[in-house]
Amino acid sequence: MRLLRSLLTKIGFAEAEAVSDPLYIFLLDDDVRRHEWFQRRFANDYVDIAETPDEAIKRLRENRYDAIYLDHDLLPDSGAFGGQVFR
Repeated sequence: MRLLRSLLTKIGFAEAEAVSDPLYIFLLDDDVRRHEWFQRRFANDYVDIAETPDEAIKRLRENRYDAIYLDHDLLPDSGAFGGQVFR
């Protein structure tokens, strides 16, 4: 079946299919709107979200991720920023 599909694709009678495994994505951000955007954008992947650097550090120590996104300007009252996670 694979050979037939490959031949049909090469001669233009079938669409090419791109299938990939889900990504494991980590987001550190305190903005709920950004959480929602990431969840929509990566709907077919696993998105893990932390709102504080302490929570992020804990999750990063426990899990492996394919992509990591860090907020560079967490809310001022938190006294923290995403760069602290690198330490």
